[in-house]
Amino acid sequence: MPIEKNYFSISPLNDNPLQSAGTNGVEGGFSFKESNPIVKFSLPAIEKLLETQSLVLSGQFFFKDSSTNEGFGRSTNYTNLNLDNGANMTAETATNLPNHGGVHNVIDKVVIQTKKTNTELVNIHNYSAYSSLREAYTNNDEDYLWGVAPNRSLALGAHANHQNRLMNIIADKASQELKINNNKEIGVHFSIKLDIDMLQSGNIHLGQQYTNGLLLTLHLAPDSAVIHNRFRDTKIASQVGADIRNQMYVLRNLKLEGRYIIPTPQELKAYPPNLMMNSQINLLNDIHADEDNNTYTPQLNSVKAVCNLYLDKDQTNNTNYQQNNYRLPVGMKKIEHKKDNLRFPFTFPLKVQPNFESQVELGTGSLNDEQMREYENIMGDIELRKHFERALLGGKEAVKSSATLQRTKESLKADYEDRATNYHGTGAAGGGTAAIADNTGVGSQMFPELLGLGVDYTYGVGNSMAYVNRDYSNTVFSGVNAGNTTLPADRRNKSELVQSFVKYNSVLNLQTLVKTM
Repeated sequence: MPIEKNYFSISPLNDNPLQSAGTNGVEGGFSFKESNPIVKFSLPAIEKLLETQSLVLSGQFFFKDSSTNEGFGRSTNYTNLNLDNGANMTAETATNLPNHGGVHNVIDKVVIQTKKTNTELVNIHNYSAYSSLREAYTNNDEDYLWGVAPNRSLALGAHANHQNRLMNIIADKASQELKINNNKEIGVHFSIKLDIDMLQSGNIHLGQQYTNGLLLTLHLAPDSAVIHNRFRDTKIASQVGADIRNQMYVLRNLKLEGRYIIPTPQELKAYPPNLMMNSQINLLNDIHADEDNNTYTPQLNSVKAVCNLYLDKDQTNNTNYQQNNYRLPVGMKKIEHKKDNLRFPFTFPLKVQPNFESQVELGTGSLNDEQMREYENIMGDIELRKHFERALLGGKEAVKSSATLQRTKESLKADYEDRATNYHGTGAAGGGTAAIADNTGVGSQMFPELLGLGVDYTYGVGNSMAYVNRDYSNTVFSGVNAGNTTLPADRRNKSELVQSFVKYNSVLNLQTLVKTM
């Protein structure tokens, strides 16, 4: 048993307190656009252990308009929080955080260095994508209810459609002005555990014979990678108040909080220098055609799984699309996982059956959009989903999950919608000019899917696969960039970006600071 545990709260080395700006505005804090896009924390070189289990990043989060410096919460905006988002849609209701991950999405890259040599021990790219996805597969819908413990990241899951706007509003009184920079009500409080392999693998010795202290650096993501519009196509000309191009996020009062452990002499003597870690690296590629092959040589000794996530080419850093909406490649038909150009671990292709090309009886005439939505909702992709789930969760199936269990009608409807024939708002039923005039937007971004293509090498018993000078590849047969008219018009002519996360076992020696992969 340790002799004592000491609580600590560390402010950033480059802290930037909130200040007044103009009549009702504020400036400062941490943001990508106007302030420090990098947050640095220093853990001292002391003869104690860092208790990683209790380590959290806490602070306050809010949106503001970069042109006026005013945060959401002015009393004049409360009247526009109606649920149907009709003709009075405003920036407060159009600006949204991704459904999953919450504040995790503001972190683009994480770097951990030792003070002994400034060597990088951890360098994680695209942090938000993987952490948000894993969160969704470990929480269920009830865990995203407002105020419950798992929701401390401010994510709202399936409830984001109507609750996101309430989280965006700063908790201030009608008569209160935002210029009061010591107002503790500015910003919604959050507290997150950083999803980093080194901080999930046991207590870390900060003494001189080990890490000699640590530097933790968080690189913030662009606003356009965090904030997304309620609709992918909003008629800004008639809905000027719904324009979110000037909206930005701000973090304030950031703290790294946790506990130091003062070990006994016996515990110090028995402290293992090797830290066993479950790591991942991020590799990027793209798909340009309906038959496409991506190949990697990871140079890793102990690969556990590969998770491939797919985004349309214009989905990243675009406020008109939610960046955490991971769908299977459009018109998915089958996939082949390979090692050294041979099918492995499956000697057969994993098929989507039925798929969008399957012959089914839907009556006479060509398929309309509504028929295609209903048809795609029964696509046979369950085998792909299960393999992806096992790849993400170490060979196991989720005990509980907020991830999509079926292709939701809302998501499919958003894919097929276009301004000429669909609308949301107060117009007359049907399409045409009357509907367009009252339209606020088409293609809702509030129903994301959480899918991907993965292969698991653990088989639920901790196996792994050597990929030193060996190639992993996946061949995807789909409707990407094929222009097939039965696929959504918004997606069928686009190439797609592939983010591949390779999960592997690694060992970090805290005395020599050498990482074995």
